[in-house]
Amino acid sequence: MAPGKGSAMYATMHRQPDDLRRVLADGWPIARAVGDAVASTRQCWLVGIGTSFHASLAGRWMLREFGVNAHAVTSFDFAAYPEAYPVGPGDSVLLLSHSGTRQYSKAALERAASSGANVFSVGGQTAEHPGSGIVLRTTEQETSATFTSSHLAAMTVLAQVSAGAAEAANDPRRDAHEASIDRLPEQVAAVLAREDELLALAERCQSAHTYAVGAGSGEAAALEAVIKCREAAHVRIDALPLEQFIHGPMICLQPEDQVLLVRASGAAAQREADAAQLFATLGSAVFEVGDTTTGFSVPATRETLSPILMTVPMQILAHHLAMLKGIDPDTFRTHEPRFGEAIRALNL
Repeated sequence: MAPGKGSAMYATMHRQPDDLRRVLADGWPIARAVGDAVASTRQCWLVGIGTSFHASLAGRWMLREFGVNAHAVTSFDFAAYPEAYPVGPGDSVLLLSHSGTRQYSKAALERAASSGANVFSVGGQTAEHPGSGIVLRTTEQETSATFTSSHLAAMTVLAQVSAGAAEAANDPRRDAHEASIDRLPEQVAAVLAREDELLALAERCQSAHTYAVGAGSGEAAALEAVIKCREAAHVRIDALPLEQFIHGPMICLQPEDQVLLVRASGAAAQREADAAQLFATLGSAVFEVGDTTTGFSVPATRETLSPILMTVPMQILAHHLAMLKGIDPDTFRTHEPRFGEAIRALNL
């Protein structure tokens, strides 16, 4: 075993195929019921913070594909700005929280429960979500601060909910969609088996300033790269939606920088190809992840499901970076007095 592969993050990443198999084996009936309920509501709010917000972004694409008026919003905004995010009877709220213990996750759930809306939540096996009508369970609570499997499982649960919405709408694509969801565990395993293909990228990223960009459904995976790589390895990495990046921040690109381009299929594909050429012309190294033949490809799936698969290379990259830098990816730096004391003083 190579140094560092004994981390909790590494072990949790590699149990993801089994975790997804368990979610799919146990979760279909309840997910179909939630999907049916969501499909008949006026609007559906997907609420989360951090990694769970990125799952909300991915879930928004999945639900909108089948006609659900879905919106993604952070837990803080949903809880603190009720006038900006009106919710009431006839609406549904899907709150995502690994443990249910974070201040604004709890506040968002309290607001949703008092609104008269249908309230559902997605969380770990032991997560407490008081006020939620139905809790869709993901995985056991992770010991690493870099949530990996619970994030992938949460997106998979949302995919199941979207399949329930497709069935409620009698959408002709529902069988193909469900079959694609059932293939996810094996596809995730296939990506994990190729972890060494990302080592050279990690070696470059440990000293370069990295920019992760993605369009369409790929945006969620690009944004997740920042959380994972910064939490696990404390590297310089930023992320933006592709179009936002090329309309301003791109002017900061230097030849020594690394661009991590998340390639989704569908309407974004041509724009992503144009952007790859632009970045190369500017002299920056470009590495593609996703629907690509020149970088790290992921198995083919439906466009709205692709963030689940494209997130796995981001996890691998983050772990490689932590190992190259000799950093424990599991601690969230709480063992360091400066961070530990500051974090304990703030009610997360």
